[in-house]
Amino acid sequence: MKIKFFFLSILLALFSCENSESCEKDSVVENRFDLSGSVQKGPYLLGSTINVIKLNDNLEPSGMVFMTSTYNDNGEFSVSVDSAGPVLIEGYGYFFNENTGSVSKSLLTLRALYFPQTETVQNTRVNILTHLTIERIKHFINEGLEPGQAITSAETELVTQLGITVPEFSLSSRNSSMNLQGGDNDDNAFLLLASAVLIEAGRLRNNGTYSDASFQEFLNVLSNDYRDGELEQTNKDLIFEALIIINPILIKNNMAMRFLKLGLSVEVPDFERIIDQDDDGIPNDEDNCKRVPNPLQENSDGDGRGDACDDCPDTPCENDCIPAIPDGMPSVDTCVELCDNNNIESPDSPLGFASASCSGYLHGAVCSLGVSTILIETGYGNWYDEIYFSLCTLKCDPLNDTCPEGNYCFPYKFDWNFNDEGGYELCLPEEYFPDTPEGQNCALNYSMMTCREGTMCGWYIDSYVAPENNSPWHARCLDICDPAIPDSCNSGTCRSDLFPEDRGYGFGLCEPHLGGENELCYADGSCENGLVCTLIETVDWGNYSECKPE
Repeated sequence: MKIKFFFLSILLALFSCENSESCEKDSVVENRFDLSGSVQKGPYLLGSTINVIKLNDNLEPSGMVFMTSTYNDNGEFSVSVDSAGPVLIEGYGYFFNENTGSVSKSLLTLRALYFPQTETVQNTRVNILTHLTIERIKHFINEGLEPGQAITSAETELVTQLGITVPEFSLSSRNSSMNLQGGDNDDNAFLLLASAVLIEAGRLRNNGTYSDASFQEFLNVLSNDYRDGELEQTNKDLIFEALIIINPILIKNNMAMRFLKLGLSVEVPDFERIIDQDDDGIPNDEDNCKRVPNPLQENSDGDGRGDACDDCPDTPCENDCIPAIPDGMPSVDTCVELCDNNNIESPDSPLGFASASCSGYLHGAVCSLGVSTILIETGYGNWYDEIYFSLCTLKCDPLNDTCPEGNYCFPYKFDWNFNDEGGYELCLPEEYFPDTPEGQNCALNYSMMTCREGTMCGWYIDSYVAPENNSPWHARCLDICDPAIPDSCNSGTCRSDLFPEDRGYGFGLCEPHLGGENELCYADGSCENGLVCTLIETVDWGNYSECKPE
């Protein structure tokens, strides 16, 4: 009988709970809301973990957690939450690194405090800025400020403490509203700038090496440091050093490529209008020397590049300039665009990282890592000379030279690490091509750059070989031709076997003309009338013979 009464009591309790407004179950349902948003460092990847942690009145975890994951590579998520009070949103996953243009190697945790509104559908974002302000917001609330006022105060102070913008910059929206994929406005630009600067500061803090783990540590250190509203001077110094180092073009190009890959037709936030990298009082987008202080903006040649950072102040160049080298190449001031190869640590695409520092990267420009070796190979430099630079240029086809005006297709395959296996041909300024005749000997400096445009240093075997010669090969500047059209050469046949090594060239070289003055001798050792085959002793690995006047 007691058992029957017990079950009857349970049924009555359940029935009364279903119909009572005071029932705890109903109060939970009543407080339920759908929360959507995104986690961005760059954007977190598909499948990243999202935890929404209910907090108590002291802003400490209550033990209730609502879990979900990002549903795309934009870092977006959606979750139903039963909570009338504050929550801590925690995103944990791989992210896109704006500085390297690649996905992180390790997982990163970013957090945000969120105070629910009355709407049934709500939206917020988690990012570096929300992560840094958590402890400061808690501090303000513990002092008696309302959540809204605490958030505003913490976010406003952080702008000043980071010190990465022009002095007049101020926020017009909450950190939780900023969106890297939300278009080009000042607030979104500030978020991108802060993300780029802080991960660079984390690299500097880690002895100059990118590390996701050390970056996580650095963010947590900054968050705790900012609790009292004042960052330590050592952290401020790191941030300012990082601000000077970052390359805005590279970062913006990396983001643009990421947006293209994600199928997003949105504009990258342009943070150059809100920073002054050289601290000369002029925003980057108005400064003709972004990293060299020049408050007077002197510009003698009127090319838009200030004298303080212009290597050729008397030669107008749109971007950079390589000054003329006495008795060398370039023989005149040469307009180029240099690219930034600092901190190449991306295992996915190191060339892509460097190339993204080129203004024309989205239109096919690449950073020609290793162009500096050209000067060395031509005899105009030595391995110990400090001639190291890389150019932004285009890939090209020597058979169909589509290089911009003033450039020619350099018929030598380069790749990012100088091993010359594979790679591609590059457009280079005409100043690098000497005015030399067809058939010039290039054995002394086996380099394509000793030959004029449209030719390449090839090795020819079918000519006279003196008995004392160490090699049957003779290096000559030979015309580039299409091996699919063997008879396209002015002299001889177009051949694809005149290269010292097989590097996958898509073109051939014309057999040289023989028997004429300063040309190789016929295979039988004869020359045209009035000329005699003369041994030339110039190289250790193989002398050669040329036809000379009797």
